[in-house]
Amino acid sequence: MSVDIDTEVTVSVPDSPIILLSNTKLQEDKDDYQTSDVLLELKEIPYADCDIKNDEPHETDVLLDSEGACALNAEKSAEIVRDESDLNRLCHELKKKRGSTIDVVNCDDTTESSDSGSVDQLSLQELPGGHLTISKNADAEDTAIEIEEDNELFDFREIAAGAMRHAEELIRRMMLTVSWTICHFHALPKWLQDNDFIWQGYRPPLPSFWDCIKSIFSIHTETGNIWTHMLGCIAFLGVGAFFLSCSEEEIRNEDKVVFSAFFTGACVCLGLSTCFHTFLCHSEWAGQLFSKLDYVGIALLIMGSFVPWLYYSFYCDFWPRIVYVCVEIVLGLSSIIISLWPRFGEPRYRFLRAGVFLSFGLSGVIPAVHYSVQEGWIKALNQASLGWLILMGLLYIIGTMFYALRIPERFFPGKFDIWFQSHQIFHVFVVAAAFVHYHGISEMAMHRLTIGECPPPPVGELRF
Repeated sequence: MSVDIDTEVTVSVPDSPIILLSNTKLQEDKDDYQTSDVLLELKEIPYADCDIKNDEPHETDVLLDSEGACALNAEKSAEIVRDESDLNRLCHELKKKRGSTIDVVNCDDTTESSDSGSVDQLSLQELPGGHLTISKNADAEDTAIEIEEDNELFDFREIAAGAMRHAEELIRRMMLTVSWTICHFHALPKWLQDNDFIWQGYRPPLPSFWDCIKSIFSIHTETGNIWTHMLGCIAFLGVGAFFLSCSEEEIRNEDKVVFSAFFTGACVCLGLSTCFHTFLCHSEWAGQLFSKLDYVGIALLIMGSFVPWLYYSFYCDFWPRIVYVCVEIVLGLSSIIISLWPRFGEPRYRFLRAGVFLSFGLSGVIPAVHYSVQEGWIKALNQASLGWLILMGLLYIIGTMFYALRIPERFFPGKFDIWFQSHQIFHVFVVAAAFVHYHGISEMAMHRLTIGECPPPPVGELRF
């Protein structure tokens, strides 16, 4: 094997241990060497001055200093590690790799490979303090790593065997101690930038679902959004379980079926919203996926809310009930299809999102007016819970206006970064409106139980 590498990496460490990571691999199906770009910073490493010298262009990974000041590669690019959020991201990148090592020396892209095999893999090692030099000659088949300390040379492979036993445990301890810190709006990647009136308190990208779940119990911009709908979801799960567990003597089976549509819509909507705000920072694809699921949940809540109201309002009018339910299902499916449009979740389409779901909800005005004209407004208020329906609509409208106009942070930028921001207020109004609707349809169900069976319609008459 003929390998031409003119690269020297020198790390000066003042009288304390350093850690070297290497993972240079040979791709046997290609005529060049491929490297994995992973950067890692270990807090326990003392400050190290990294000096990189290369005569030929190629990629290489080197150590970060313990202060998190910089990470350099042979292409002379730099990545600044500003806080623990950057550290967390870098460590997660390492976690994704099959090995627990980082490249320190590579081959030139123009190097020809031979049939001799692969390059040595240098695993995580603890080295004594001093002057570390990594080099490889053109005619060498093995990487020679020497440590010069007080003019004494050590063969790297003499300490490799013992160090490898500790490598896995060291990485594991490191991962357990890694944490993230909140960051500024402008430090976020573009796909996480949504509300420029909220400045501080954002979670950085957390490419681990478990870290996203653990962030539920931390304070950040999404804390209020997560908990408002998570608690609402738990509440509706409890109410729904109690309602459906009642005996048939207490609640008829047909009533359970009708209410199940509402409970399902409420729990799915609030649950998917909780998931969206929890996993929003995982990655761009995860944010887009859960964003679409969030919109689907909103449509299902509106559809599920219509079913019991239409069922009890037109309890004795079969065809109007069927027609209106079918119309609402079509509108709901249309809203879902629109929400699956890839650009529907972008910040600039915020008013479009509000308009689509608000229009869908306001479509219930038509059957409400129909019932009120047919049965009378007094009966509609007393028996069809029209008052509760109006209150529910007002709560949804007010909450949507807070969401679309971004009140109050629009008028006080940076003052509502954590609590009482517009999206949290919107969530509270959604949960309140759902409970108001539950109270209204419960009263309608109780009223229907008191009037008994529907009278048969006159012969030849079809009421609509």
